[in-house]
Amino acid sequence: MSPLNLNVLRKTALTLCKNADFGRRLSIQEKRFAAALNSRRLFHILFA
Repeated sequence: MSPLNLNVLRKTALTLCKNADFGRRLSIQEKRFAAALNSRRLFHILFA
């Protein structure tokens, strides 16, 4: 069941990144990179 569980987590993370708004238009990859570098952005994606 682990591939299914990881797929659900991946899709959830992508949806959260897609819906996050940083004030300017960024791609999903740029949002993921920004969240990896800055814990405040990660917090914003997860709990906004």
